[in-house]
Amino acid sequence: MHLPCSQLIRVCADHSDAVSALSVYEWMRAPKSAGGAALRPTTYTYTAAMRAALGANMLDRALQVCVCVLFLGGMELMWHSKQ
Repeated sequence: MHLPCSQLIRVCADHSDAVSALSVYEWMRAPKSAGGAALRPTTYTYTAAMRAALGANMLDRALQVCVCVLFLGGMELMWHSKQ
């Protein structure tokens, strides 16, 4: 499931649809109890999400992805920051 999600994020970003790209990223990381897929992103996924955010000049979202990777090892930051 990781690869299709990551590819969808990349395709959305390549078509200037950062909102959809980041929505897929959030969905795949969200817990199943909240309707998400509860998947742990890969390096490819983080790269695609970061590119989507930066390409749309969504610097706050790019920073959130970066923090997930660098400081939390990709754990639940994005999900918890929305609640």
